Amino acid sequence: MMEGIGFYCGLTMRWFRDAFCQSEKEEARRHGTDAYTIMEELARSVPPGSEEVLGVFSNVMDSKRWIHASPALMQFDIGNPGRSGKKECVRAIEESAAYVALGHLKIIEEITKGRADQVTLTGGASKGSLWPQVVSDVLGVEVKIPVVKESTSLGAAICAGRGRDGTTMSSARRPAWQGPRRRSSLLARTTSSIVPSIRTGSKSMRDRWRWSTTA
Repeated sequence: MMEGIGFYCGLTMRWFRDAFCQSEKEEARRHGTDAYTIMEELARSVPPGSEEVLGVFSNVMDSKRWIHASPALMQFDIGNPGRSGKKECVRAIEESAAYVALGHLKIIEEITKGRADQVTLTGGASKGSLWPQVVSDVLGVEVKIPVVKESTSLGAAICAGRGRDGTTMSSARRPAWQGPRRRSSLLARTTSSIVPSIRTGSKSMRDRWRWSTTA
């Protein structure tokens, strides 16, 4: 079994909601919806690359030397708040998580000598509509989303049934899938300009960490 953990992804979005999105939470209460849904609607108009706003929250997993940069949102254009605001931050958080997932996918492909053509996304991020699309765009593969999104609980229930009486998951009981997300043509044209800025930002954070530990 291989494991690649993207720390702080969901926690970061919850922090941003609770710290900066009080109006969205209030609107969600009035309309009986989820604040995350409103936040994603805001971010939907932001182009890939989040107007160069960069989120750094979790490094690619390395169990031999596990180091994380200090969580940060960077590269705000304070001269143009219309391009460095709330909606850009929401998308930057989603893109940050997607690029950590890309790093883990590349490790898996290197070890297995294979190439993934689809992945399954579960958990909180899969409940949105924009975040699964961002993941699909960054990974460059189809993203499948099960109807039952709490995969940990579902897996535990399946294991319990198997241990109790040997119950297996028949084809009739297998989870249904929602419509898959496929890579958008827009990101295919813009990825080459986005990736260098993300790599530059990550290197900048690594350099700051080294300086702080040697100063």
